[in-house]
Formats: sequence, C-alpha cells, structure tokens
Amino acid sequence: MEPRTVELFLDLIRIDALSCNEKAVADYIRSVLEPLGMSITEDDTAEITGSNTGNLIARYKDGGRKVLLSHMDTARPTRDLVPQISDGKIHGSGGTILGADNRAGCAVLLASAEQIIKHQPGAPGFTLAFTVCEETTLGGSKNLKLDPAIAGGFVFDSSHLPGKYIYSACGAKMVLIEVVGRASHSGIEPEKGINAISIAAKALARVKQGRLDEQTTLNFGLIKGGNAVNVVPDRVVLHGEVRSFDTKRVEEEVARLKDVFETETLNAGGSLIFADDWDFTPYTVDRNVYTIPAIEAAISAAGMKPEPVISLGGSDANSLNSNGIPSVNIGIGARNPHADDEYIMTADLLKATDIALALLQQS
Repeated sequence: MEPRTVELFLDLIRIDALSCNEKAVADYIRSVLEPLGMSITEDDTAEITGSNTGNLIARYKDGGRKVLLSHMDTARPTRDLVPQISDGKIHGSGGTILGADNRAGCAVLLASAEQIIKHQPGAPGFTLAFTVCEETTLGGSKNLKLDPAIAGGFVFDSSHLPGKYIYSACGAKMVLIEVVGRASHSGIEPEKGINAISIAAKALARVKQGRLDEQTTLNFGLIKGGNAVNVVPDRVVLHGEVRSFDTKRVEEEVARLKDVFETETLNAGGSLIFADDWDFTPYTVDRNVYTIPAIEAAISAAGMKPEPVISLGGSDANSLNSNGIPSVNIGIGARNPHADDEYIMTADLLKATDIALALLQQS
C-alpha cells in the first residue's frame, strides 16, 4: 500500500499556523501518531519561545539511534489556501503560500512512520521530532533535548530535490547597531544637532555588503531612524547579519563593522551601542560519522544517487549539530518556498517518503 503522504500533506497545509502558533499542527500530528502506539511528549520549550506549544517528540519502541525532524510553522499564513493538483504539481490558487516549507516534511515523517509501524512491525525503534519557531529563531530546535542514545539527525526541510542532502551549512551572527546623535531643529539651529543618519550613512559607505568571499556574506536588511523631517535625527538603528562557513571570518567581519561604526560615531561626536549574537552556528558533518553513511545508504535504497551539497541558509540541522548530534538537511523538493507561487511535485513528496522509509528500516 502506498504511503498517505499526499493526503496528509493536503490536510496539513490547510492548517494556518505561523511561528508561535503551531498548536493546531501539533494536535494533528498527535491524531496520526497516537493511534499507532507511539509515545509522544511535549517539551517545555514554549516557556522559552513563547509558542502555544512545545516541540513534539515521538518515540517508537526504544526510540532508536536516529531522529527524523521537521518544523511545524510556516513563514507566512496559509489561511484561505485552496490547494490544487494539476499534472502531478501541488500548488495554491494564488495570494498565499502553499506551506510546503515545512508541512511537506511533516507529511513525509507521518506517512513513513505510519507505513513502517503498520506494515513492518519488526523495524527498529526510531524518534520523530516536530519543532516550533524554525522560521523565526530556530528556537524550538535550539532548545530540543533528545535521548543521549540519538547518534544522528535527519532533517526533512531542504528545498533541494530528493537525493540531495546538505552536509555543510553556514552560520549567521546577528548585529544590532544603534547610533546616537543629538536632536535639534533642522531649520533654526541645525548646527546644534548631531545627525545619526548621516553618521550611519558614512559608516555604511565604508562597509562592503553582499558576497565578501565564496564562504562569507554581509547584509544590513533593516534601518530605522529619525522622528520628523524638521528635526536633526538623534537616533538610528540598523539590523544586519554576517554569514559564513568559517566562524573566524564571521568574528573578523563583526569586529570590522564595530571599528568602522565606532570611528564614524566618535568623529561626529555621537555615541554607539553595538550588540552581536549568533543566530545559528555553522556545521560540517564528518563523512566518517554515522549520519553520512546512513543518509547515503537510504537515498541509494530509494533508487536515487546521493548528492552532498552545501548551503548558505540555516535550518534546524544547524541547531542539532550545535547540540552535538551530527545532522543533515534532506531535499524534499519544495519549490519557491515562502512565495505565492510555491509548489511541490507529488513525485518528490513520494521520493522523500521513500528516503525516510529507508532510514527507518535501518538498524
């Protein structure tokens, strides 16, 4: 009997559940897994993330040595979504995302667990995890606590096609800069003011943005400042990020940013508030650890060629690796994620399920 992946996916994408509001998805997951006899627990991460549910951890038998994971939230609403299937393509009717990121991953995990438990009761134990707040902070996975017996993580959340898996991904450090000047009337006495926007502009003019090298990028995506057109702006706040596969490069660029902004602010007579913090750290999984041979064997068993790739994006796999669980992010074929024209092919949903099934059959 073919796994119910498509049916489950169509149910899941009709649930509107943004980050911090994943409870309806969690309830649906319980409704599928509890009748299968899986042991399901909800952790206490809601106290940290502010979500209306914690992460769900579902164990089959002893929980095994592997965890298969997907996140429950979507980046944008799926409210009023009308899913359509044409020529093997699942898409919406326009005006909203489809939610394949990452309801496709949830459907793959649910369908494969159902298939294994119902039709291959002799299969070894395994663990499934469904996380919250991936799209905003990775807050669920950062605080996910798994059994120490878990030796490898398999995250079903990459927009790559099935067969590809991300074995190495960058880290990202968030930078918050506040330039403080002095307000004054821009017409009557502009000389008494210290223009914070002007300071920030001079600093930004000295900062290279975009791709700094093959492994490193820098971007300022949010800038807010000023109060009125007739007031010399006394404050401007900038939000940026530095991404790289190399933590040393990230720290170098953050230090350079701080030096540039401090210099320009000091020269203008203003003051600076500078803060930085890791959003997620980079990872590269060693080919000799359990995870890589396991995923490559599963992809091969599913009739595909394993293709290891790198990524300049972050995912729950970054969190798992940071927490000491060697993990990869697996292609599920979600196309144009976060966009109104997002779609996924039914064939790719089933291929991803075949990979998950092959993983669950491994000891």
